[in-house]
Amino acid sequence: ISKVLTINGKAIPSFSGSAIDFTECGYVGLDVTEVVPKSLISSADGDLKLARAGVAFIDELDKRASKTSAANSSDISSGFQYGLLRLVEGNENILNEKRYTRESSVKWNSYGVFFLLGGAFDGLDDIIKWRMRKSGGIGFGSTASNGNNSQLLTEALVDYGICRQLLSRCTSIIRLEDPT
Repeated sequence: ISKVLTINGKAIPSFSGSAIDFTECGYVGLDVTEVVPKSLISSADGDLKLARAGVAFIDELDKRASKTSAANSSDISSGFQYGLLRLVEGNENILNEKRYTRESSVKWNSYGVFFLLGGAFDGLDDIIKWRMRKSGGIGFGSTASNGNNSQLLTEALVDYGICRQLLSRCTSIIRLEDPT
């Protein structure tokens, strides 16, 4: 999509990657708070204003769901999610690589970047069904009558292992049906 869309005749910069390629800051591997901005800046040929209007798609978020409870969040997956949260929130980062821009260090703020997060989320339907049974399913006082209720879906994603803070920054959570 970003190859088709333009701003002032320039293609919108884009990043597409898999969540499983990233690690928590400080661990061996790719840090999401650096790779996504640097890729967008590189895609924009060093134009920071254009890069801040880019699109970032991170797939397989379900593979980085935390396997620990919220009280014990020492899981590396939750570290990745909090790194991603910093980007989605629009926090300012300092990037220190000259090859992406003409400056030695750049202040990067991701405010304006359009983030798309995806994944298969195998087993999410079971969590939704469990939550529907727990809440009474249908009828008066029911919080959901089907699996598309946004509050029900958000709570099921939290149970799945996606941090609530990250989900609260997502303006739309859309559940797609299996195409088969």
